[in-house]
Amino acid sequence: MKKFIRNLSVAVTLPVLMTSCAALFQGKVDMTALDSNSIASLSALVTPDDVTKQLDAPQYVFVSDGEFSDRIKLTWAKVPNASYYRIERAEVKMKDENGDFIKPEESQFEVIPWCEKYYGTTLEDVILTDPEYKCPEYEYGYFYRISAENPRMKFDPSDYKTTVEAATLLPPPTGVKASLGKSKAEIQIDWKKIENACEYIIYRKDNPAGSGNRIAVVKSNQKSYIDVIDATLQGKEFYYTVSARNDLGQTSVESSDAMGYTLKDGAPPSVQNVVVSKGTYGKPSVSGIEIKWDPVSGSNIKYTVFRTSSKDGTFKSIKKDLDGSKTSYTDTSNLEQNIFYYYYVQVTKDGVKGPFSESGPEDTNPAEGFILAPPSNIAISKIMGGASQYIISFSPAIGSQNSPADSGLAPAYDVYKYRIYYGDTQDSVWSSSTDYDISEFNYDSKTGTLKKTIPAAKYYGIKTILGGTEGIASDVLAPYPFAPLNVVATKGKYIEGVTAQDDSTANPNGVHPVKITWDLPEDGEAAKYDVYRSTKSNSGWTKCNTDGHLTERVYIDSDETRKPGRYYYYRVIALNSLDQGNNFSDVTKDCIGYGALSAEQYMREYNKTIMSSQKKLTLMHKKVDTDKLGNETAYGTISGDLKYNAGLAGLGARITMHYANYCDFYANGEKEEGPYFLVTGDTNTTASMDASGTMDGDVVCTGMYPGVVGYGGIKIKGGAAGGGVYYITREGFAKKDISYLIGNEN
Repeated sequence: MKKFIRNLSVAVTLPVLMTSCAALFQGKVDMTALDSNSIASLSALVTPDDVTKQLDAPQYVFVSDGEFSDRIKLTWAKVPNASYYRIERAEVKMKDENGDFIKPEESQFEVIPWCEKYYGTTLEDVILTDPEYKCPEYEYGYFYRISAENPRMKFDPSDYKTTVEAATLLPPPTGVKASLGKSKAEIQIDWKKIENACEYIIYRKDNPAGSGNRIAVVKSNQKSYIDVIDATLQGKEFYYTVSARNDLGQTSVESSDAMGYTLKDGAPPSVQNVVVSKGTYGKPSVSGIEIKWDPVSGSNIKYTVFRTSSKDGTFKSIKKDLDGSKTSYTDTSNLEQNIFYYYYVQVTKDGVKGPFSESGPEDTNPAEGFILAPPSNIAISKIMGGASQYIISFSPAIGSQNSPADSGLAPAYDVYKYRIYYGDTQDSVWSSSTDYDISEFNYDSKTGTLKKTIPAAKYYGIKTILGGTEGIASDVLAPYPFAPLNVVATKGKYIEGVTAQDDSTANPNGVHPVKITWDLPEDGEAAKYDVYRSTKSNSGWTKCNTDGHLTERVYIDSDETRKPGRYYYYRVIALNSLDQGNNFSDVTKDCIGYGALSAEQYMREYNKTIMSSQKKLTLMHKKVDTDKLGNETAYGTISGDLKYNAGLAGLGARITMHYANYCDFYANGEKEEGPYFLVTGDTNTTASMDASGTMDGDVVCTGMYPGVVGYGGIKIKGGAAGGGVYYITREGFAKKDISYLIGNEN
């Protein structure tokens, strides 16, 4: 008997093919190496040694910090055995209390479109194709993460390597200002320091639309430059820009224009005592801001009035060549609410310009004005169980204490009042009202809002009252509906009338749509709805219905970015007839949703558990053929077991693999979510002497994606899966045949 066994591998073909083993799921035996006359060994028919490994994470990752004006440069060390790299980027706008960019959550990273398979180890990520000084990207930080991949050689992707510090662009200098008639011979240009700059380049041009000539280059320890003006150019307006250059020789884009000029012989003096006489605390205005100043003596006098604001620091000429007999001007030019305006007056005498008045926000006596406007961020909230009273909240109006735009120049905050109007229809709102002193409101320092309980009504309006003057009326307001109830999202389900049986409704990741439904708010009043989605339960929400508000209590989310195995959280906000609302539904287990998988993607996701289970077996990886025979049990990381049995069956072999409540992974990667795929069933193989045969058995899957995978259609040729189909059955779908190649792609 011993002699028989010793010669078995020579005298008899042993086509023992591992059902669900690497021959099927981790790589196929080269069928050209076997023919009908060859002696098939156990090594050809049983899974070869498990060579699947995880690649090392990329090391020595460096990103540029303020080196280029339009791009970020990223470098890293080559990872052994990596074929390519996946590179993702997160854009961060917020900084912490130390001024450092806040490190992003994983959900904020998105793959750079052309870097899903990147073959180099140096990347230049172009952020701006047409950079200019006003691009907001100069204020952002960019984080990157890289994963090494080589699926062809059966390597698992590496862990992500995330950059520790934010990468930034080389910004243009900010705060650029030029002196306005401070001297006869020179104009001083000032700017703020730029990190990494080794020098600054100053340009001058004759008009804002023209191109500038470089007039100076100064070292980085300077933040100003004095341009000496020829006597023939005195009184002429020039426009200056500044760019920064770093030690790599890279130059930023030019800054915004800063107007400057020198005085000319015979120039009149600066206009004195420029003040806002109407449109301020003492004399509020709703229609315009009046500026007054002391007259400048002499003949042929004209004035030009300039304006800047708390929103935009650039100079805007709002009135040119005002007759010298005038010493006031009322500005009504596109005035916005909740913005402070600052005014300058420049005098010309016989066409010769004088200096700007010292009346800007940084001067001792700023000429500050504003339009008396309603408060901002107004909300009317209902009280649960209190039908007769609601709560009004808002950010204090401009000029009042704790206003978001408070400049601190108000002489008496306590003179502010708020007049609240009530009505049963929008048109009747302004027919009745009640005045409230600011002292009657409670101030919430966390939200920066004033709050007060007021009588219930269908519609409201509000005005700010300052010194007896009524401010501009707010828009008509209505109470916010309560939050929608019972938000439910489908979980891996076929959706009647939405999901296609042929899987054509699946996105590129093989995920079908999700259906979200909800009930009316408790008060039964809601006109419209918006639906929001996030991969986290408490932040990162993105509006789904971007084409308009919803009027029905159902939404189909067909987002192209959804991925298998990932939970998505949904919440809904109810809006009133005026599109107002701030009450979101609660985030519960029911509002977690994820789409059904296409049949092919189902096989791929299921196969991750099968592949993981095989790595735990030892007999199938033995080097000696006869050592591969026998029985063995592998245990799931989370639950269950896999029983393996390989034995001779006549002149062939029979391999059985039985799964009993086997599970290696949690749904959504979270323990509390339970199994991802929990499998029970059989994957068996019967093979003959010529290393051909068939598979049989079904595996029932529960967990995140319930279904059944059938093996009865798989054919074995030359010691590997050589044809046929899997039978995939998902809840709500008809059974579908899937090629034997699916789940085993390189």
